[in-house]
Amino acid sequence: QHWTARPSAAHEYVGQAALTARDSLDEVRRVVSDLAPADLADGSGAALEAALYRTGEQVALDSGISVSVRIHGEPQPISPEVSTALLRCARGALANVVEHAAATEATVSLTYQPESVSLDVRDNGIGFDPASFTPGPTRGRGLTGIDHRAQHFGGRSAVESAPGEGTVLAVLIPITAPR
Repeated sequence: QHWTARPSAAHEYVGQAALTARDSLDEVRRVVSDLAPADLADGSGAALEAALYRTGEQVALDSGISVSVRIHGEPQPISPEVSTALLRCARGALANVVEHAAATEATVSLTYQPESVSLDVRDNGIGFDPASFTPGPTRGRGLTGIDHRAQHFGGRSAVESAPGEGTVLAVLIPITAPR
């Protein structure tokens, strides 16, 4: 109603609405990030593995990209929080593959080590230059979010890629991660 009669007031209302929407979205993301999927609550490595297989199957079904999941090492108990973080990292990495990589294949590898667990997501896509990567405004948190999630649990992430050579995202988190 005010758009033509009182444009400055109308612009102020739109600005307030946009700010409220951004704040609400940030709050929802905080709430969601604190929720662990129910099937990971038992803390077994088997639950995480099953969730990774389901995620790979769903991504393949939705995108047409061939997704394989590989498990290495002796499965160990993992806290539900670390399992959730690893699952979310895998989902985020696969979302990047679907959206940006122009890949036909992706491989998710979960490797148990005595003190840590690692997750690698590799694709055969177009790759990019990580040194010149600048995160932009996106729907999700992307590579930056994956790195923050790993650091939150005392871990780290790394990206290896080059134009035309695909991408590997690696996440390493201690099994007994600090909180």
